[in-house]
Amino acid sequence: MKCLAKITNSKGLILSDFEEPKIEFMDDVIVNVLGASICGTDLHIYEWDDWAKNRIKPPLIVGHEMIGKVVEVGSYVKNVKIGDIVAGESHIPCLTCYNCRTGKMHICLNLKVLGVDINGCFAEYCKTKEISLWKIGDYIEKQYASALEPLGNAIHAIFEANVNGKDITVFGCGPIGLATIFMAKKLGAINIIAVDISEYRMKMAYKMGADTVLDARDKKLKEEILKSTNGIGVDVFFEMSGAQSAYNIGLETLKSSGLAILFGLPSKEISLNVADRIIFKEIRLKGIFGRKIYDTWYKLEKFLKKYGFPFQDFITHRFKIDNFEEAFETLKSGNCGKILLSF
Repeated sequence: MKCLAKITNSKGLILSDFEEPKIEFMDDVIVNVLGASICGTDLHIYEWDDWAKNRIKPPLIVGHEMIGKVVEVGSYVKNVKIGDIVAGESHIPCLTCYNCRTGKMHICLNLKVLGVDINGCFAEYCKTKEISLWKIGDYIEKQYASALEPLGNAIHAIFEANVNGKDITVFGCGPIGLATIFMAKKLGAINIIAVDISEYRMKMAYKMGADTVLDARDKKLKEEILKSTNGIGVDVFFEMSGAQSAYNIGLETLKSSGLAILFGLPSKEISLNVADRIIFKEIRLKGIFGRKIYDTWYKLEKFLKKYGFPFQDFITHRFKIDNFEEAFETLKSGNCGKILLSF
């Protein structure tokens, strides 16, 4: 089957031909991939940065955001059947460790991530587990459903923060940052300050509901954020970029006792002034990884049914898998929202 894979320990990906996956275990499910979308994690793997070098073991089919049709199931599978249209939950938990047994499957101690630890969905067929599939309802058009996984990241982050009535900053207006802006506005955030370096994405941030949009390269960025909050600072800082500068300014402009939601994946280690920016201000730090299985998915479905989502603005580019290099370079440029791949 045709697939997009990391074959060597070097920058780039290769359009390859792998054997179609087969059922091995009773809870395995084979999905015919109808569509996929590119994530910032995929870009880390494409660029072969420090994080990717330390995590990825080629050869590996990449990709973890997908919609597909179930074509084969293991004998133990009960919740999905052949013919079902499903979205993929990229976290594949073991179901037996301490975290899994105490309601934290998304941070399973033996967690496998699709397209990171095991073969992913940038392929004609993808093998995953029954626990890692979500059946699609009529609240979303199927052409948009591969975006459910990243939208779940935003929902997870927002519900950890309780944004109602609060001033917030969102550093990084990539797709998940943009989704965070839209959802936070719908859920009652009073003042949303978005920060990015891409003019394209800064314009998108306004479309998604940001009250103020600032250029991360502005030497007066700190002053502008504090000015917008009467010098006090914001209640919640959403770090969605993984950039060192975002950590610096974001924490500096977070008010004392505020909450920092950390989601962006740094390409290398981050250096922080822990004493001044965290301890002396009694800042709370909360890491966000993926989606709570399946609490986040239920919240996301309810949100979409009530408020909808501007997928037409959010999804800006579509590419055939053969044109993957153009797709990744477009993502790298920052002049895009969500990018879809098709086979």
